[in-house]
Amino acid sequence: MFIFLLINLFCIINVSGQLCSADYRMNLTGLDVFSDGSIIKNGIRFPPNEIFSLNVSGDFETFGCPCELRNCFRKCCPLGQVMVNRSCVEMYDVLQKELRLHYYDNHIASVDLKNSDQFAVLTGVPCDWDVYKEDDGPWYVQLVSH
Repeated sequence: MFIFLLINLFCIINVSGQLCSADYRMNLTGLDVFSDGSIIKNGIRFPPNEIFSLNVSGDFETFGCPCELRNCFRKCCPLGQVMVNRSCVEMYDVLQKELRLHYYDNHIASVDLKNSDQFAVLTGVPCDWDVYKEDDGPWYVQLVSH
């Protein structure tokens, strides 16, 4: 009985705890849970150990930590939109031409943000600092390990 209680307590603590901060989580609420406990969103398979639930305004919502599984790419506006005068506007070219990323080691790559298995794209998250891109120059990416 004691072992069962201990296991049950551990599961509740693990599920209720935050595995990543609000800036680095993806909402998985309402998605299908597979028999192994995983959930798939935007081509990313979240194993059970990267899924947690939180009480948000009285409702339990399910979240995953994509940055634990892939390199994260933060984009203030949703895919297909760009920031213009502090608001998101549709930009067809962003999805059609892919995003050309220039790495600091002079490597250049085009990334299909909708189907990337290299990056987890966090979208729709408002940037809470003044970030902007001057002119239409290249986008640089620096991979940082954590």
